[in-house]
Amino acid sequence: MCDPDVEKDLCCMFERYVVLAAAGKKLTAAEKKVATEKAIGMLLKDSLGDKFKKINESSVFPIHKDKTKGSSSFNKVHLEKFCCVDYFADLAACRIERDEKCKRPARDDERVQSEAHDLMMKVAEKAKEDHTGKRASASGTAASVTDRLTDASKYTGSSKERFDESGQGKGIEGRVYRVEHTGYVGQYKGQGSFAK
Repeated sequence: MCDPDVEKDLCCMFERYVVLAAAGKKLTAAEKKVATEKAIGMLLKDSLGDKFKKINESSVFPIHKDKTKGSSSFNKVHLEKFCCVDYFADLAACRIERDEKCKRPARDDERVQSEAHDLMMKVAEKAKEDHTGKRASASGTAASVTDRLTDASKYTGSSKERFDESGQGKGIEGRVYRVEHTGYVGQYKGQGSFAK
């Protein structure tokens, strides 16, 4: 069994990433208690690194997911399963098997239990950080897409010519090449510097 504070932080991280993976969808309290592979993958990648995300996808998530067909939590992991030592022990055992190229050690192996507790502590430490600016990377909300598309500083090519630095449109000046009959070529920088 793990420390109650660590378990509380793990639960907090679990629910936070379930909401992030839902990408703005309103979730009920029951829906926040089960996570998809995407949510747990995001959590592990941000907390422990890409290696543990890949281990989770290939070996650990399939063991712990709900396999009851017709259930609302089918192919998802319950909060209670994620926050227990067994989930992290399986992550640690798979990491040892993969890195040391040996047979997978048992969950109750001393090295596995030690690494599992270390992994739990790392994830719990990440719970204390501010995650308010985080968004699901695969799918954005309508507001984030609109913000990105209306930011004139990111425009390229001919679209870049149609807006000034503040993002205001230049009107006809930005769309039509106007010839000024001044006698100077377009790229000449000294226009107006000579007295007539």
